[in-house]
Amino acid sequence: MIEIERTPSKESVCECCGGTTTRLTRFVSDDGDAIGVYYAAFSDNHPDSNVVVLLSLGNGITTPVPKTESRSHF
Repeated sequence: MIEIERTPSKESVCECCGGTTTRLTRFVSDDGDAIGVYYAAFSDNHPDSNVVVLLSLGNGITTPVPKTESRSHF
């Protein structure tokens, strides 16, 4: 079963708008095996309400990726 491990969020004061920036780190596993990780950040006071996300999925999460393979992160 796919699970998302919810670690505690981290909050800080945004330097550009003075609002609260929240940062999340989440680990994704399938039957206990790590298959992904994502990071997200957002602010409660920015004029634009974007969420910035970095997502990484695949076998290279916990084991080195062989030099003959390539990975893409988005």
